[in-house]
Amino acid sequence: MSKPLISARGTSIYSWHLNLIEIDGRPCLLVANDQTLFNFLIADVPQLDATQLIQLFKSYLHCVLAEEGFEQTFIQNLMTDFAEVRFANTNSRRVLGSLNELAFFYLCHLEDEGVHSPRLPEIIK
Repeated sequence: MSKPLISARGTSIYSWHLNLIEIDGRPCLLVANDQTLFNFLIADVPQLDATQLIQLFKSYLHCVLAEEGFEQTFIQNLMTDFAEVRFANTNSRRVLGSLNELAFFYLCHLEDEGVHSPRLPEIIK
């Protein structure tokens, strides 16, 4: 089930979907932005409460944006804006369809190597 993560601002850059998928028998979190479908995968996700899940999301988002070359000032401002986060269900067929395609993409690319593939950052890009 997909759940978007939305900041108090409620604009598209702050709206993200988190979808729990299984790859190689391991729980993984597929994360995608609603508007841009910018996405990444978090492998081996342990059971977390909501606060821990938000911290994990923010930590990975920070790293992925830095890897993509975004300026630290932009990333820090974005992380500050995520101070207040809420969860909600979605019925966006566009986003849900895209999440299904992304999940299939990750499954295909990691099928032989597993979720701990050293190529994961390359696959995400």
